[in-house]
Amino acid sequence: ANGGHGAVGQTTMSPYVVTVATANGSYVPGNTYDITISKANTTAGATPDFKGFLCQVRSSSGSSTDAVGTFESFDTSKAKNLLCTTDKGAVEHKNADPVSSFVAQWKAPTVGAGNLKALCTIVQVRVTFWVQVESVMFTGPAAPTENPTNGSVAVLCGQRLGGIL
Repeated sequence: ANGGHGAVGQTTMSPYVVTVATANGSYVPGNTYDITISKANTTAGATPDFKGFLCQVRSSSGSSTDAVGTFESFDTSKAKNLLCTTDKGAVEHKNADPVSSFVAQWKAPTVGAGNLKALCTIVQVRVTFWVQVESVMFTGPAAPTENPTNGSVAVLCGQRLGGIL
């Protein structure tokens, strides 16, 4: 999809990885976990730093594009929260300063939301970016019976993301 950068996302494997620091691959509702974007190859000079990103956590089933949980703490000189499903449902770059890695603390929802994964769009340069780079799935308690999504927030989020996620 054209993510507003005047180009189409790369189809090659991303040189960047998204990791979620959970214990034993699962989360506990209400707890906070580090989500990191970093280079897959840590050899000096092997991979350029990245200049942009946008991350969310979603259901691993792919049945919903709703953001799950909130991004609570990160370097605010490099990133900012973005309204997606909730007011801290996503985190994105604040400027195009190159970084070799980025860490944000993600807070799981206070009730179970089923199995999840982090999804990040990562921009190397304006026309070179990878869409929906996924973390490994992390498991959690099943979600309670769902309430209807707030449609206006979902529409706003989709327009703001411009197809990036």
